[in-house]
Amino acid sequence: MPNRNEYKAIKLTDVSFLYDSVCLPPDKQIPLHSQSSWELSCIITGQGTRLLSDVSESFEEGEVVMIPPGVQHCWYFNKDKTDKDGNIENITIFFSGDFLENVSFCFPELYEPIRHISSLANATIFSDESRARIYSLMLRMRDESAERRVLTFVEILLVISEDKTGRIIINSKPRSKSEVRMSQIRGYVNCNFAREISIDEISAHVGMNKSSFCTFIRNETGQTFTNYVNSIRLSLAANLLKDSELHISEIGASVGMTDTPYFCRIFKKKYGLTPTEYRKSTLT
Repeated sequence: MPNRNEYKAIKLTDVSFLYDSVCLPPDKQIPLHSQSSWELSCIITGQGTRLLSDVSESFEEGEVVMIPPGVQHCWYFNKDKTDKDGNIENITIFFSGDFLENVSFCFPELYEPIRHISSLANATIFSDESRARIYSLMLRMRDESAERRVLTFVEILLVISEDKTGRIIINSKPRSKSEVRMSQIRGYVNCNFAREISIDEISAHVGMNKSSFCTFIRNETGQTFTNYVNSIRLSLAANLLKDSELHISEIGASVGMTDTPYFCRIFKKKYGLTPTEYRKSTLT
């Protein structure tokens, strides 16, 4: 089985930065990965769940997020929120630390703004005003030549440097060995929740034997691994019940629970409501 945590590095040898505008089916997104470049992404069409390191949150159209190098991430798009052709759309700009350094070297006036961006160690969502400006500029770049895009991207960098109220999603502070291992487990489960995950598989992924892994996960979460995975699946299902119009059986299947009666039973055990009752409660 290929290691889904590794992703081929973005090549930035022939361009200053890579502008990537994509329109594709929801299930064709790149799986959990990281790269050595910075990444600035905005969602044009689609919604779903975003995973950054071990932090999972829902996202909507219009979101703009900047991800530093080395942070594992992926986007899980809901299949019922697409354009008329069944596609989602997003724009991503990849750029290297060398690019930032070259900009500050060539333009002394930009030294402080670039220095501020280079110092950001955390994945960040921007404030509403900055988000709207960055989103608009990234859309504009679709119709620009490569030369014009350079100027627009510098303008985007200025907007980023001026935003002081954006929300940090993850904080890259030093963590203990247990925290790092638990982060690996969360990331792997969030990337593979839609299928069966065996204890042999996950324990090998984090470099532990089966017995030690079972003891570790119970000590860290107070749950068996099966119950831990199900709790993640149920949380994702609850988001889908609120944010989509998928049938109950489709939601169960999408989070790895193809046995609908079982899905409904353990959902009620966790939330005190059946999936149907839970969905109705979110509409009032």
